[in-house]
Amino acid sequence: MKKLASVYLLSFFFITSNQVSADTHGNMDINKAYIAGFLSGAQITDREIIRRFDTANQEEQKSDFFKRAFKTRVGERNTVPATFYAGFCLPDDAVSDSVVENILAAIVKLDSHSNLDKAKLVYNATQSIYPCKS
Repeated sequence: MKKLASVYLLSFFFITSNQVSADTHGNMDINKAYIAGFLSGAQITDREIIRRFDTANQEEQKSDFFKRAFKTRVGERNTVPATFYAGFCLPDDAVSDSVVENILAAIVKLDSHSNLDKAKLVYNATQSIYPCKS
């Protein structure tokens, strides 16, 4: 009985240790679905942030100075993609299969034992491949 319990305990240890090391060291579990979800989430949240900012600011009376300063520093938000302020701009402001494949290929080229978490790795790769043009 003790031998059987030790086998179960040892099996549990190996199973969980592989999962922990895969989460912290291997980024090979980043797949197309993860990248597409990351990009879609970024687009929807950034659009909502911009919408809420606009709604809150429409109620305020702004001075001419504020309007000029805002326009020169931020620009017109209607003309920029949703993820512009996150530092990346997807072609046609869309999450396509080719965009996802390009990001995945860039991640694979990087060190697979990177200490960055998955989200940061996808974010860095996306920024490097799809920077926003000024």
